[in-house]
Amino acid sequence: MNVCEWLAAGEVVTFLYQGRQREVKIAVHGTHVDTGTEQIRGYQVGGSSSQGELPGWRLFKVANMSGVASSGVPIGQLPADYNPDDLHLHVHCHVVV
Repeated sequence: MNVCEWLAAGEVVTFLYQGRQREVKIAVHGTHVDTGTEQIRGYQVGGSSSQGELPGWRLFKVANMSGVASSGVPIGQLPADYNPDDLHLHVHCHVVV
């Protein structure tokens, strides 16, 4: 699956990133406005993170994600501060609320 297909499936995805297992609700996919790298904006709901407490919003470089799999858990509601017009990304696809 590609990222937009993962997003359209509407399920929490799991993957390994920087040596840590992540559980993420993918919200936005695109290329970073400064670097051009393919990235996702996701709401991390489980696993571990070196960037503070969970849950929380994170940017992930797609090239650094491995073992991506659907968890079978629906994403449900995203937090009220969800913004599909992510200022850091040229958006390719996003969750429609």
